[in-house]
Amino acid sequence: MGKLFAATVNQSAVSVARETIEVGLNDDGVTVVKVAFARGKGTGSQEIPVSDLPEIIDALAHYTENGINKSAKALSPVDMLHATIGLNDDDRVSFRVGTGKGAKPTNLAPTEMSDVVQFLREVLPTVQKAAKNLK
Repeated sequence: MGKLFAATVNQSAVSVARETIEVGLNDDGVTVVKVAFARGKGTGSQEIPVSDLPEIIDALAHYTENGINKSAKALSPVDMLHATIGLNDDDRVSFRVGTGKGAKPTNLAPTEMSDVVQFLREVLPTVQKAAKNLK
């Protein structure tokens, strides 16, 4: 038997990020921060090399301030963000920073972009300190 109605939880992107953010080493030994901004099927946590996080934050800030195109494509963490960021059919911001098995785009409300940028800027020193302690 299956459930008739899916549970819906309307958590903000920053709330989901606070619950999911972690720092560690990926399979290649690269220090990364993993963070999700949404829950549910079709959303994924983003794995970002800590060394690329400041540029990722700046790139997200750019799109927060200048708007987003309706579609996009793929590349390196920062280039991948630039290439994949767009508004999906539900007018939600969608982007990825990686490729490969399990790499799914995140999606969040455009109104949450500045809160996400602010959150990532706030945690950057903590992430960098945690990353340094891993080496």
